[in-house]
Amino acid sequence: MGVFLQSLEEIAPGARITIYGAGNAGYRLRRRLRADRPDVDVRRYLDSRRSGAFDGLEMLALDGLEPPDPARDLILVASVHWPEMVEALEARGVTAFKVYDESIHLPADFGGIIQEERVRQLCLAAHYAHTLPGDLAEFGVATGASAAILAGIMKAEDGLGRPPRRLFLFDSFEGLPEATSDVDRDTPLVRSGAWGPGAFRVRSVERVLERITACGLTRERLVVTPGFFEASLARIPAGTRFSLAHVDCDLYLSALQVLEACFGRGPLVPGAMLLFDEWQATGADPELGERRAWAEAVERFNVRFSDVGEYSWHGRKFVVHGYDAAR
Repeated sequence: MGVFLQSLEEIAPGARITIYGAGNAGYRLRRRLRADRPDVDVRRYLDSRRSGAFDGLEMLALDGLEPPDPARDLILVASVHWPEMVEALEARGVTAFKVYDESIHLPADFGGIIQEERVRQLCLAAHYAHTLPGDLAEFGVATGASAAILAGIMKAEDGLGRPPRRLFLFDSFEGLPEATSDVDRDTPLVRSGAWGPGAFRVRSVERVLERITACGLTRERLVVTPGFFEASLARIPAGTRFSLAHVDCDLYLSALQVLEACFGRGPLVPGAMLLFDEWQATGADPELGERRAWAEAVERFNVRFSDVGEYSWHGRKFVVHGYDAAR
């Protein structure tokens, strides 16, 4: 059995629930349980370090957790930091837990307008990509949240009789590289240390892949290429075609390397959707980050495109009509 909760119906009637994650995701989960599973007993929240109260319930620090009774108790992990939280539970020998991932459940009452809009737009982009030839690709996977959404739409498209696509995943899984470009070293988030070497490192690649396949996509349809982009992008198989590229690179140089591979080697098909996740990072400064990388790639490869608007509050999306490869 995997660690991800596939449906709220999996929870045993009358179960005693502890929500591990005293934040927005945990807050939304409690309301989802109240609406869809009023028979279960949400008793408290669990936090990695803090104790006290949250959302009108007791909040227990992880160090104070007593072994749950697997027959009656269930810990639901609800946080973007779920890999570290799962690792902490397993280190304590706790087995009575499941990860509640909103990208798997996609409830109609998702709460959190910002997250809901991002999910909606990524779903629409993935549906659109299935009207074109080519596979889907993500550059910068981290914990697999966006890849899980793409995988869910790919599985749904299977039911519509579309030719099955593959999902290409490129990530070091070691976090961000050291900033070697002067552009990146001048980026506030790099100077502050937020985007330092190893930031966003994934503790368990296997957990990330399980999160993605939990949406219904088989492992055989995942093409995972680990390593920093400088080396991994050279391993894109000859003849590969992408109808969608999700670029979540943070650093200018990383984004530029991705764009050089997408345009220089020509895998993007005419009409391909290109989404930038960190377009508004670094104060939306056009001289930094993904914005600067895009501008340089457009000029270098003579990219013909349509700007098709915002991708949630922090991103931007484009349709690529053509470009001059190998320039």
